[in-house]
Parts: sequence; structure tokens; C-alpha cells
Amino acid sequence: MNAGKRQWSRAHQSRSFTDRRRRRLAVGLGAVILGAAAWLFVLIRLSAWPSLLIDQVKVYGAAPSETPAVMAAAYDALRGNYLGLFARNNALLYPQNAVAAAVLSASPRVDHVNIGLDGWQTLVVTVADKTPAAIVCADLPNWNDDGSLASSTDCFFADSRGFIFAPAEASLSAAAGELVRYYFPDLSADSAATIGQFATSTPLFDSFQNFLAGVRELGWQIEAWLVKDNGQAELYVNIPNNISKETPPMTVIYLNNDDLPGELANLTAFAGNLPTDARSTPDHHVTFESIDLRYGNNVFYRLNR
Repeated sequence: MNAGKRQWSRAHQSRSFTDRRRRRLAVGLGAVILGAAAWLFVLIRLSAWPSLLIDQVKVYGAAPSETPAVMAAAYDALRGNYLGLFARNNALLYPQNAVAAAVLSASPRVDHVNIGLDGWQTLVVTVADKTPAAIVCADLPNWNDDGSLASSTDCFFADSRGFIFAPAEASLSAAAGELVRYYFPDLSADSAATIGQFATSTPLFDSFQNFLAGVRELGWQIEAWLVKDNGQAELYVNIPNNISKETPPMTVIYLNNDDLPGELANLTAFAGNLPTDARSTPDHHVTFESIDLRYGNNVFYRLNR
């Protein structure tokens, strides 16, 4: 009889202990939830605190014509909320990477961008424009009466990848005058259609630039590069004559775009060991009308008579 009472007492105590533990867990969980809700409320209020909200954007380094677009892109990236709760323009929470990406997308001129704060309410956007590596013209090359290359109004700046990012003025600056002018007759002259596009594939553009670097090493002056739609090209150069001080006439070099490294090797070898009839003497100044590199290792040339 006593043993039964002891068993009932233990079972009753066990159930009581379990109930008390459950109540304590429920109270603790409720406290945690209330605490989290309180902190969430504080964070939401803090994210909207006027003293921490970015309300001004300053842009440095952008071209005057591009500054409004860059500024608008930065403001747009700051609008809205995270999950409908936290202000995106809060100085502690603003999306730095998203702002940078928006600025890069806003202007083809921009090469890279830095984002920072000046105080708590001013966002500073510092951009660096792309460096032009070439001039791309939607035209055919034209020549002045004196044999010099004529200016073209439908030209654009391209970077080292062949990416077209800005119009080039008809009267080129001194720095721009040192850039090679590529002519793409099939390229649109409409700025809206052309800026933001690639003149050609980046690997092919790299091949163009590498070929030109090799020609410069020969001491030849580069005038223009005509890119034709049949996979071929024409390079216009002036070949200095060490014997005569007269300005030599323009020489056109015919190329295939698919083997420019091999053609450069052939041209270098040809220039280093000219045939007898292609060598100038004090009594006979030789100039080239054309050099044709399109036929394997064979180099064909025509002299001016």
C-alpha cells in the first residue's frame, strides 16, 4: 500500500516539474521574441533617423555632360527600402556596390568608380573616365590634296578593348592626334546607336593594336587603318626615307585579319632585308605604292614610278 502511494507521488511530481519547465520555456521564448521585436523597432526607427539619411550626392571626375546621369543613377540606387523596413539611403546601410554598379551602367565613359561618405548625409561619387586608345570612324578615309589624312566628323573614342565610349571631335586635340584612326564603313554614325558598343571583338582589336606596335618599331608612321567587311584590312603608312628628306607618299599595306601575327613577322623580315630594286640610293629614291601581305609567307609590293 505505501509503495503505491510513493509511485503516485513520484509521477505527480514529474508531471508538475515538466509543466513548470514548459511554462519557464514559454516565458523565456516570449521574452526573446519581445526583445527581438523591440530591437527591430529600434533599428527600423534608427534607419529612418533624419540625421543618418543620405540626402545629397556629389560627383567628382565625371565629364560635365555625364555628371547629371551619374548623379541620377546614384540617387536611384539609394531609393526604397530593404524588405520594406530599412531605408536604403541610411548612411550605415546604403548599398555601396549597387551604387557603383548603377554609376558604371549610367555612362559608357566611366572606367571605374569609388563610393564614400562626407559626413552622414552626403554621398561622394568619384569616377575616372576611360582612356582612349584609338579613334574609330564610321566612314572611309579621305585624303587632302597634299596627301594628308582629312578629318572626319563621324568618329568616336574607343578604349583598349575596342569599346566605343564617347564622340571624338572633328578637330582632334594634340593627345587625340597621336591615336590611330580606324575606319569602319559599316559602323553607324549615329552616336546613340554606336556609343556603348564594341567596334569589333576584343581579341581582334588586340591583334590590330599589336600589329601597329610592330609597325611603329620599324619607324614607320601610321596614318589610318581601314577595316573591310570581307575579313581584310588596309593600313596606310608613311615609310621614312633616310636618304631623301622629302615627305614620302602614302603606302597602303594589304592585310588579312585572321593571321596578323604571321603577317607582322613577314613584314618585319621584308623591311629588314629589302629586295635590291626596293632599296634607295643617293641617285634613286624608292618609295612604295603598296605592300601586300595576304598570301602566306609571300610579300608582294609595288613601287611608285
